[in-house]
Amino acid sequence: MFFYAFHSNNVTPSRFIKLETVKGLPVDSQFLLYQYALKHERLDIAKEFSLNQQPRPEYVEDICELFEKFAINTCLDELPEQELIQYFEWFSSNGYNLVVKHYRQLEVTSSTRVIDSCIKILDKFPKCLGVDALSSINRRMFWCQSMATLALLDIAYMTENHISKDLYFTSARMHLQRCQSYVTTHHQETAPEEWSKFSEVVRSLIALYFDSAIRSNQGIEESICAILGICDPNSDPQVLCILADRIISSGLTTPAVYRAFQRATALKLTSGGLCEVLHHFRWLRCLYRFGLKCEENCAKSIVGESHKLVDIATNLRHELSLEMTRELCWEMQWLPIAVYNQSLVFYKDMKNSMSQEWFNEAINLIQEVELKGWDTDSLFRRMSEAYGALTWKTDDPL
Repeated sequence: MFFYAFHSNNVTPSRFIKLETVKGLPVDSQFLLYQYALKHERLDIAKEFSLNQQPRPEYVEDICELFEKFAINTCLDELPEQELIQYFEWFSSNGYNLVVKHYRQLEVTSSTRVIDSCIKILDKFPKCLGVDALSSINRRMFWCQSMATLALLDIAYMTENHISKDLYFTSARMHLQRCQSYVTTHHQETAPEEWSKFSEVVRSLIALYFDSAIRSNQGIEESICAILGICDPNSDPQVLCILADRIISSGLTTPAVYRAFQRATALKLTSGGLCEVLHHFRWLRCLYRFGLKCEENCAKSIVGESHKLVDIATNLRHELSLEMTRELCWEMQWLPIAVYNQSLVFYKDMKNSMSQEWFNEAINLIQEVELKGWDTDSLFRRMSEAYGALTWKTDDPL
């Protein structure tokens, strides 16, 4: 019946409507009727038909096979562009809806297959579409890449073979990089739920690498550095804190991993909410603890980042509640106090030059905090007097 409907030139719209009201049609029959509607320039009927025939989870294999055949069909180049776009739309929207609505019901291997098919179709859309159409396609691509990353991570968790596990990691990272590209390119129009999904994917991927690192304790440094390279300036500092704590406790505090954490920090904050600034202050605290184990002169770069955050927090000060003022002020003082205390350790170890250098970093930072109007209970004066008394008592010409 469907073959006749498609190839007959005498089928009227009313006959088509009778066909399209049939529910639960096989996928190939659904697509055949969709093609027929387009052939007779009844796009309205085609769209309504697609809405009425949403794919069900049990159609996964059929949809995947149809997607794959369509994707490699060499006759596509001969179709008019507008007709081709409508076919792409049918495949991508149906596959996308199937994954979004039934992701948890599908076997993970089925999920990855249908997601890969969706991505192939979305990649084939012309780049000259209107703004709204491109925005919709880009958003669908983002969600597909996000779900592909999580699905591949699920498979990696279940895989015992280390070589296969690494391959799944690599594939997951490739999908995640495309997510990152979308978030970076479409920063202004990125919806909160997309940011949330991106953060979830980043957390899952990085956590998996770090779990592996802690278990194996060898040969993982390169992978850790690579995955940290995915973190951009918008990465959640709280996630970085958790990961750094785990690395410190596992003993994998190598200079290379520390430098990767430094790059991931990338505190290029020209704006941001108060909570973001607060989280970054806390991350610097964690990075400092890490740096002490890897780099003797880590204070300079970390204090430099803290100066930037003090400026940003001061500019946002008019938005502060009393509680937030106290919290931020405390965070601002933590690093200079820690650096000052380390300068005393260097002094005790007779590293006088290092002691003076670290003291200067601490005193300059706390002085800036006070000059910006933050109440530190005269910490600058007390530090200066205490350090001066120490060097005077020992008659040291520091």
